[in-house]
Amino acid sequence: MENNKNFLRKLFKKYRSELTDIEAKELNKSIFKNLINTHLFKKTHYHIYLSNLLNNEVETDEVIKLLFRKNKRVYAPKIIGNNLIHIEINKHTKYSENQFSIREPVSTNKSDPKIFDVVFIPLLAFDKFGERVGYGGGYYDRFLVNTQKNVLKVGLSYFEPVDKILDIEKHDIKLDFVITPSRVHNFT
Repeated sequence: MENNKNFLRKLFKKYRSELTDIEAKELNKSIFKNLINTHLFKKTHYHIYLSNLLNNEVETDEVIKLLFRKNKRVYAPKIIGNNLIHIEINKHTKYSENQFSIREPVSTNKSDPKIFDVVFIPLLAFDKFGERVGYGGGYYDRFLVNTQKNVLKVGLSYFEPVDKILDIEKHDIKLDFVITPSRVHNFT
């Protein structure tokens, strides 16, 4: 198998597109169940992507609701040019869709990325070493270089890891954890 990012990006987009709504719902439940049994909810500031149903991404709305219930401070990304800014959200936040049909907060009151304790990062695939394949825009790699060194980087995936992503580059930032329907992968 050809495990470069472009190949894996296409392959896992295809896998996700083939999931039925019922399958995705069950997989999301299992991921959420594994996530709530981790120690990741002992922190204060959480940055989390807003899942895109068009891309059949792992659902984050339940995670966000849980963070609100636990009185955590929650931030969502917003694309400005080639970068992400980080907007604090709450139950009353208003959203709009950006050029990629991704939901974003309407507000532009950005927050400093150095405050984040945990960052949930979208991904298409990951390997047994914690490397990830995203959508190819580099938004998260550029954002993560501006966070604290000890920020926890967490991926959510419907699928288990591939053996190894072959074309990892110097600027690619590894994940600390990936939660799948069957388990929590710890790369720390």
